Amino acid sequence: MSERDERQYVTLDPTAGPLRGQDPRPMAKRPATLDGAVLGLLANGKGNSQELLDAIFEQLGESYELGGALRFRKLSVSVPPRTEDFQQMVEGATAVITAIGD
Repeated sequence: MSERDERQYVTLDPTAGPLRGQDPRPMAKRPATLDGAVLGLLANGKGNSQELLDAIFEQLGESYELGGALRFRKLSVSVPPRTEDFQQMVEGATAVITAIGD
């Protein structure tokens, strides 16, 4: 390896940019464990996203006694979840995992 890496990297910010000011909402409380947790699995609408989430759920199930899964699929990567799906996640999930299936 050289003494100094002279490569330059170009990065892209896929968000709408930095927040203007502080976000007044507090961070969600994190569960101490996933034992008994119901996980919301939110697929972004691309191919293989649900398969990836199912594999993650299965892997987590090897380490924790999960309480179940709520599965949702967005209509498109460029839109938020449906209102009724979002409400079910808020009311029924201990934590939510989302995935891109590229």
